Amino acid sequence: MTHRQKLAWSAAVLAAFSCVILFAGFFAPYDFAAQARDTPFAPPTTLHFVDAGGSLHIRPFVYGPRDSASASPNAEAASEQSYPLHWFVRSTSYKIAGLIPSRTHLFGVEKPARIFLMGSDAYGRDQFSRFLYGGQISLLAGLIAAILSVSIGILVGGLLAATAGPRAALAAAGVGAGLVAIASWVVLRPAVLHGTETVA
Repeated sequence: MTHRQKLAWSAAVLAAFSCVILFAGFFAPYDFAAQARDTPFAPPTTLHFVDAGGSLHIRPFVYGPRDSASASPNAEAASEQSYPLHWFVRSTSYKIAGLIPSRTHLFGVEKPARIFLMGSDAYGRDQFSRFLYGGQISLLAGLIAAILSVSIGILVGGLLAATAGPRAALAAAGVGAGLVAIASWVVLRPAVLHGTETVA
């Protein structure tokens, strides 16, 4: 594989990951704030293809919660009731890219079963969904910082080009863009931390 092909693959993976983060509501099975207090610190859900009787299933499935109220909610379900994984399910509402309302999620399971691909936190919130929604905050902060840096850098460079010549303008624009990037992070950092605490 050539260097150019490696760069192309890296760019494709980065673009795909960014798209998943951008459309977090579609790829996340639950809302980031949805709680399931009966399943705190649940381990990642196991997707099964072979049931207890040894039969092979093409569609993956999960087992439902334990029937016994005294059983630990953190352990994997012991009941024999299985719930197949469904695609393009209708569940909690969200907005695509923050603009278009929708209720369609890529995958999900019927209640009372739940699917936690990355486990759950102390309040039973799905960690995978929260990971995707948290990524939107990072993308937004980076985008705002980039726009501020480029805009102010171009403005400063243009003003200096009219008064001090192109070389000085180019050098000043580069330094100004770096300073603006640092200042943007200082300004945006409290909002990012606040958003992280909200999602956490």
